[in-house]
Order: sequence, then C-alpha cells, then structure tokens
Amino acid sequence: MKYLFMEPALPSGGSGLLKKHLNKMKQQQFSLRSRLDSFGFAFNGLYNFFKQEPNARIHLIATLTVFIAAV
Repeated sequence: MKYLFMEPALPSGGSGLLKKHLNKMKQQQFSLRSRLDSFGFAFNGLYNFFKQEPNARIHLIATLTVFIAAV
C-alpha cells in the first residue's frame, strides 16, 4: 500500500541520448531517394510476409473478395 502514496521521482538528467537522437533527426534533410528506399523496404516486407505466411494469403483473398462484392 505504501507505493500508492509515494511522491513521484524527480526527473533525472540522464545521458542526453534522446536529445542527441532528436537533434540528429532534425538535421536530416528530406531526400526523395530515402523516401523511395523506405517504400521499397516496406513493399519488400509485405511481399515476404504474404509469401511466408499462408494465413495471411487467406485473409488477403477474403478481404479482396469482400471488397469486390461490396463494390
């Protein structure tokens, strides 16, 4: 019961890794090449997912069937 009534801990300074990471992300500029690479990685992951998981293929076929029937 004593833990329910404890005062919250004071924030610590930490190592600053989060601030460094956020600053690094802010410094990166928009790159069309990096965006296209990201989409390529995503589609490759989806392809591998449907290739390796039989239940995913069944769900995909069922979803497409329902979608086509609704249209």
